[in-house]
Amino acid sequence: MESDPPWRLTGEVRNARFGHAVAAFPGYVVVGANNRDRVGGATVHEFGPDGPVAEPSVVVVGETWWPDSLFGDVVHAGPAGDGFAIVVSTYQGAGLAPDSGSAYTWFFGD
Repeated sequence: MESDPPWRLTGEVRNARFGHAVAAFPGYVVVGANNRDRVGGATVHEFGPDGPVAEPSVVVVGETWWPDSLFGDVVHAGPAGDGFAIVVSTYQGAGLAPDSGSAYTWFFGD
């Protein structure tokens, strides 16, 4: 199936780098924006018969205490148990030490 014209999601914050990373799982599209408000972020959009819904169903933001962590630089989605999980990384995030990196996981399912 091909859409005409192609479906498109657009960023709303200047220089957020919306679309830097993208992943999909059944019914959803995850879009990373590794510079949103200097802390990064990711949005989850439902994917319906008319394409992705512009208004995100989930919005996550980066480590607000650690600007420039590049949260949303990599996003991944895949099966996990009886549902799906998304993982959003921040390789310069403040894990156990400054710039040691972090990964955040959310589960969608029953």
